[in-house]
Amino acid sequence: MTILYSNPAGTYHEIYRHIFDYDKEFEFYNSLLEAHHCRKILEIGCGSGMLARRYPDHGLLVVGIFDANGIFGNFQDFEQTFHAGQKKITRIKHMESNLTTGWTNDWCARYITEQGTELTEVKDITTLRAFTKDEIALFLKQTGFTMLEVIAEEKVLTMVAQKHGHA
Repeated sequence: MTILYSNPAGTYHEIYRHIFDYDKEFEFYNSLLEAHHCRKILEIGCGSGMLARRYPDHGLLVVGIFDANGIFGNFQDFEQTFHAGQKKITRIKHMESNLTTGWTNDWCARYITEQGTELTEVKDITTLRAFTKDEIALFLKQTGFTMLEVIAEEKVLTMVAQKHGHA
């Protein structure tokens, strides 16, 4: 497992909180759940859990993914500094194409942590894979789901599906 996904949820949240408006995301997903009369949810691989804790009991398959057509051509190198409690963390990120494993990119990052006079550095390389709408639709069909709705934004796809035979 890479460092990016094994760090504590609080650090993950600090890194990505500038990207997500959790209240806005909750309203969007909750409206989908209500429209489909969902009563239970299961959140898997969804960051720090800050969105899930806003949900009442619901359920239905709602998949939110980065669209490969919109995401991979738009990565830029960057440096970001943020604070997590008493720690100052600087992330320096670079993306490289990696076609040896399919349509993937290698996320290369350095995390420099300062706490008092202590300085540590960790390097992380993660292979990222994004999918197209057609790939996800095929995966869902092959596993017994019917697509109910697809909401396409600039770089993100949200798909609502239901298991065959369930209402």
